[in-house]
Amino acid sequence: MKRLVGYSRFIVFIAVVQMIVALGLYELFIGRLDLPDWLIIESLDDLKKKVVDVLVVFVAVKGVEELFSGHSSADVLRTVGAVAILIAALTFFKWNAPSKSLRRPTGDPDAMDSIE
Repeated sequence: MKRLVGYSRFIVFIAVVQMIVALGLYELFIGRLDLPDWLIIESLDDLKKKVVDVLVVFVAVKGVEELFSGHSSADVLRTVGAVAILIAALTFFKWNAPSKSLRRPTGDPDAMDSIE
C-alpha cells in the first residue's frame, strides 16, 4: 500500500508538469487562454520556471517523506542534505537564468519575436 501511494504521487507530479507544459506551449504558440495569473506564460523562460517550481515542491515532499521514514540518522541526514542542496540549486537556477527566449509581444497577441 505504501508503494502504491508513492507511485500515485509520482503520477500526479508527471500529470501536473504535463498540464503546465501543454498550457504554456498553447499560450506561446497558438493563442491566449483564460488562466489564473500564476499560470500565465509569456516566454519559454516562464515555462521553465513553472516546471522548476513544481519540481522543487516534489523534491521537498520526498525529503520530508525521507525525514519521517525511520531510517538511521546518518541516512536521513545525507538524504535531507542532498534535497536541500538540490532545492537551493534549482532556486538559484530559477532566479539567475539568463533570459534569451521567445516572448509574446504586447501589441500583436499572435506574433512572436526574440528578446536579447
